[in-house]
Amino acid sequence: DLARASAACSSFRRIVSERRFLRRFRSLRSPAVLGFISMDRHQFVPVDPPHRSAPEARALEQAADFTFSFLPRPHPWDLRHARDGRVLLSRRISTKIPFDDFLVCDPLHRRYVKIPRIPDDLMAASTPDARHVLPVLAPAGENDGEESFRVICTVLFKDKVMAFVFSSCNQTWRGIITTICLPNGLIEYVPYYAHGCLY
Repeated sequence: DLARASAACSSFRRIVSERRFLRRFRSLRSPAVLGFISMDRHQFVPVDPPHRSAPEARALEQAADFTFSFLPRPHPWDLRHARDGRVLLSRRISTKIPFDDFLVCDPLHRRYVKIPRIPDDLMAASTPDARHVLPVLAPAGENDGEESFRVICTVLFKDKVMAFVFSSCNQTWRGIITTICLPNGLIEYVPYYAHGCLY
């Protein structure tokens, strides 16, 4: 309906394309679920009829590139998280570097943004014994632009969990000052503990 209204005349198109209008429109209407990305099979699984979004889900499956053929090579990229039409991928190119390279991509429009590594000065307060890294896509802040996003990366060290936040608006990482100290014996539950801390 919104697309039809914007095609009616240039005045409607101008109104519909304004960021303020789109932000308000999306706040009043929750987005439809189109499907999910299977992390183990690396494919998009659309919703099936009789779900109301099934036709749009099939159209997305045909239009988008979920093989990620538009990404830089040669190292393979691993799926890490998906949210709001974007996919977070990572790859480890060296065992000497404890952190992965990250990309946030849009499979429908075949675009991607390379995320810079967490700076050394932010990592200075930590020890070089990172055991587990859990990156996720997070919603943009209220004052951020329409195309903006954030990546939150929780890092588990031997005795603590730290969090780092990347904002696409200013292209920088910032560290969460508070660190969570882990009690002895909890280290074996690393992924679950780190994930719980994030949410």
